[in-house]
Amino acid sequence: MPLLTLTALLLTVLPPPLEPAPDGGFQLGVGGRSWQLARKFDDDAGFGRVDFTIDGGVITSGPLRQGCSAPLGCTYSAPGLLVARGFGQASPGVAVRLQSISTQDVDVRVGFVEAQADGGLACLQLLREGTPRADLFEGSWGCDGVALHVAFAPTSANLHQLTLVTAAGTLREDQRTDLSNRLTPGPTLPVALPATLRWSLTPVGVGAAFTVDFGGQRSTAMLGALDLAGVPHADAVPFADGTLDLDRLVPVLYLGWAVFVDPAQTAELQFSLEGAGLDVEPTQVSEGAYSVAVHAVDERGVALPRNDTVEVRLAAARLGDVVLAHGVGQFQVTVPAPGPFTLELQSASDPWLRGQATLTGPGDAGAPSTDAGADVPDAGAALVDAGVEPTAERSLRVGCGCAQVDAGLALAVLVLLGRRGSRGG
Repeated sequence: MPLLTLTALLLTVLPPPLEPAPDGGFQLGVGGRSWQLARKFDDDAGFGRVDFTIDGGVITSGPLRQGCSAPLGCTYSAPGLLVARGFGQASPGVAVRLQSISTQDVDVRVGFVEAQADGGLACLQLLREGTPRADLFEGSWGCDGVALHVAFAPTSANLHQLTLVTAAGTLREDQRTDLSNRLTPGPTLPVALPATLRWSLTPVGVGAAFTVDFGGQRSTAMLGALDLAGVPHADAVPFADGTLDLDRLVPVLYLGWAVFVDPAQTAELQFSLEGAGLDVEPTQVSEGAYSVAVHAVDERGVALPRNDTVEVRLAAARLGDVVLAHGVGQFQVTVPAPGPFTLELQSASDPWLRGQATLTGPGDAGAPSTDAGADVPDAGAALVDAGVEPTAERSLRVGCGCAQVDAGLALAVLVLLGRRGSRGG
């Protein structure tokens, strides 16, 4: 068994880089990966993909395209859907913070989808031709869920629609029953960008409370027992298994451009991450043996003096716990066999406080890696990269095109073209 010891080290944080994922999306996080970002693009219209750059932790996405023009009709191109890399009744501790958009309102949808019993997300099989479901406006999700549509104006957040979505439902957002009149306060909150987005769906009695927080302004809507039991609304289709299972929710977030324009125009959207993570720094002391320093940091790479217990896994096998004293800890680990192994760390109290590195076993060449690299400067501490195996014990895979997906696999999302008729949002 590997020997785990505790010491304290001086904090040294190296900025991680920006790397495109093989599927054209990105995985985002602080320390470990908390989000998978799926890029929406309208390739048939000749627009190509939305690009991403990062500077000082701020991610710029563009060119977003929105509007109608002959002969292409009405098209849109946007960052698309962010899917949390784990289960939860609240959005990840690593929150998304909207910074700005270069023109009109930001289009946002926050909500949850219900995963399959085995941890799969059949509803996000975005590889299937003709199903641009990376926008939560669309119907035919393939699983149960709930979403709130928000448009950020320069000084306010307009809560447009709160809708329940059933797996077999085919209606677009504007055709579903709008429950936003239950939001208190609402329908408009005085919010100015930059603003951090957080939301939750938590049990209250026999129902649940859907709560959204935009830049410190909070609004809540109650969903009753009949709502959670799948009594049909405008879709006239009940939930797939007769209920919205609050224990199998996966947070989702859509980002785009809120206003259709004629002729079509382009824009740039800027956002960042806000939260805490674990910076993992392995040092090889002999073949297959490592000394690993762990530091709690925020999204800027600044040390967090928190005391915590951190669970350690090597290739998903539980090794033991490390105690962080004032945000710093250290342990020793020996890789038992040749080959690369993923070292994963996660707070015992906060599932989104995580970090990871790749270690090589005896007989293998190469140095340890934190999957952060050293070639891209000024990337900040917010991680945006191609990702490796997720830290969460119950992680998800989407976009595989299969009916059942085993838990414990990484996310892989590819968003195909999105095309919709002229509409706002």
